[in-house]
Amino acid sequence: MRNAATYMLACHIYVYTYVMKRTTILADEETVRKLKGLASDRGVAFSEVVREALEEKAAEYRPKPQSLGIAESRGRATDARKASGRVPPRSWR
Repeated sequence: MRNAATYMLACHIYVYTYVMKRTTILADEETVRKLKGLASDRGVAFSEVVREALEEKAAEYRPKPQSLGIAESRGRATDARKASGRVPPRSWR
């Protein structure tokens, strides 16, 4: 049993030392109160609820597509059009 406890402690230290990144966030009191209530109801730490919320938000992130900037207009004068004549771009999200 002692070896299992020692192993668990070593894993805990490794995760919180090398895997997790400590940071500070600012949140309004109402949000903090709700998150603490959620943590209490679930019987988990406040930090666990915050990590889950951050992971959910990060999972939604999709980088904005970047143009390679290598194409030319080939004399169609598309680069000379006025901005008002262009069709608005579709949302990338």
